[in-house]
Amino acid sequence: MNSKTIIAILSVLLLVSIYIIVDGRKTGNTTDYDAQVAELNARIDSFQHVYDSLEIEVKSMDSIMDVYRGDIATNETKIANLRNRLADIKDKYEDIVDSVKHYTTSDMQRFFSDRYK
Repeated sequence: MNSKTIIAILSVLLLVSIYIIVDGRKTGNTTDYDAQVAELNARIDSFQHVYDSLEIEVKSMDSIMDVYRGDIATNETKIANLRNRLADIKDKYEDIVDSVKHYTTSDMQRFFSDRYK
């Protein structure tokens, strides 16, 4: 026998085996399948209940996050205002420091004598 004949015979045997296995499953006991289907439907219902619970929890967390987002926006506005005030104070004192650089000796004496009166 040549190799093509052997391969053809093995292929036919394989196909017959697969058919017997698949056909045997179709004509098997359906009570087991009905029980498995019922069990799977129970699991699906259980998962649906868990999913519904999680969905409620997510909605609750979303509302909490909205509150925090509002707080964050308020705090960011406060921070921006503080930064602007700090920049204004820095500019004011830079001007004062620059003006001190140009003081004469008499201006310095007057500054400190007025300051400590």
